[in-house]
Amino acid sequence: MLGLVDRLVLGVLAPRAGAVLLAGVLIFAAVEVVDLANVAAGEGARSSFMIRYPLRLPLVVVLISPVAALVAGCWTTVHLRRTGQLTALSAAGLAPVRALGSLPVVGLGWALAVWSLAEVVAPIGLEAWSGGATRPRGAGWVRSGDVLSRGTPHDPDVVLDVLVFTLDARGLPERRFEAERAERSGGGWELVDVRVSVRGERPTSAERLAAPGPLLSSGSRASPQELTGPELDRASREARATGVDDAPLMAERGLRAALAVACFLCLVLGAAAGVRFGSTPGRAAAAVAVIGVAYWLALSSCWTLATTGRIAGWSVAVVPSAILAVSALLEWGRVRVPIPPRLSCM
Repeated sequence: MLGLVDRLVLGVLAPRAGAVLLAGVLIFAAVEVVDLANVAAGEGARSSFMIRYPLRLPLVVVLISPVAALVAGCWTTVHLRRTGQLTALSAAGLAPVRALGSLPVVGLGWALAVWSLAEVVAPIGLEAWSGGATRPRGAGWVRSGDVLSRGTPHDPDVVLDVLVFTLDARGLPERRFEAERAERSGGGWELVDVRVSVRGERPTSAERLAAPGPLLSSGSRASPQELTGPELDRASREARATGVDDAPLMAERGLRAALAVACFLCLVLGAAAGVRFGSTPGRAAAAVAVIGVAYWLALSSCWTLATTGRIAGWSVAVVPSAILAVSALLEWGRVRVPIPPRLSCM
């Protein structure tokens, strides 16, 4: 009987999960392609953006998977409740937690798939996407504390076309450093042929000047998103060994773990919410919306703080996941399907 029930549940879940993922990818891709195409200069560059965009799709799948799992889980159990299938199974003596036992297994597989995409496939696609002429000139901003910088990495010890801002207590630019290049010097960086502009003062020039902060998150030429798992770990070790800021690297590591774990937890939480509010789909949709928004606010807040080094990188994975885990356990433990009196007497 359990085999039949599992096939029933999975048969309902699979098309809904596929539909939610496809819809999310199309919406996300449409918005992002329009935004990126507007950056391109000329029709030829715009066509290149469109043709190469599939290289970014693995990252899109990784980013939308937690919300897709949440919606798919809720949609599945709402359908099972609305069609009376969960009620019939409960009347037959099969508790909802037992009937839906295959969903956590599916959630675990979903989490592993997203982890693989985030660790291997998405970074390779992003590196191919951003390589050569397709890399936006303004890309590569790095913030460490009150220092915001960008440049074009030439090799692990040289950065070209450097632009650095120091920020005041309100986060507004206070000083501007524009240099032809920067060279690694000891544990820091030295700007070469630099022009310094201070708010309210005349610009000054210097042949060499110590940079006010780190210019790269690591010695790698790629951004943290473009590094596979082993490369990310290696770059983080190198950054710590040379005294370079590794906060963006650790934040990226935490983000990947958080997104993978969230796929498992969101599927369980969404399914539990669907059982609880299945008799009123409007309440179920509202519950999913509240959970999704709250999760993304927590995740984005932790990621922003970790990127700037204000909290540890592991907090990106632990804090949002802990909130989801507690919510999922509480909701899963309260899963009940009321049995109509007529069925309970049979």
